[in-house]
Amino acid sequence: MSFDEEIRFQYLGRNPSLHAPVLSLIGCSVIFNSIIFYILPPTITPLKKSYIVSTIHALASVVAATLFYLFSTINLKQVNRIVGGGILATHDEKMVYSLCYSCGYFIYDIIIMLLFKSVRNRSALIHHVIIASSVLAGEC
Repeated sequence: MSFDEEIRFQYLGRNPSLHAPVLSLIGCSVIFNSIIFYILPPTITPLKKSYIVSTIHALASVVAATLFYLFSTINLKQVNRIVGGGILATHDEKMVYSLCYSCGYFIYDIIIMLLFKSVRNRSALIHHVIIASSVLAGEC
């Protein structure tokens, strides 16, 4: 790692850490959520399947945030620590993984809403597009 990269990682990140393969993680999350959706029994409606995957995402997000706040030092004066890539060798980098999982979930859910009319909800679709694009803007 060059000196400039070390300096960049010691302070607030503006780009994702080189140690976090952001797009790969997001892609894996889309695939993971899709697999969950499709392995659920076909007798369950797409809407209920979507709720189940959504609940799994919510639980994973709560666990990730709880672990972050339990094991890291919080300095609220440091803005954009997480979405900006975090600080190297801190729990910030681990939150980048959580954000990638969430972004992948939102992309998966957008696809599901477009594929299944029964799942489609205009406000949820707009919400997911805004959230996914915001996270992608910070991560990529």
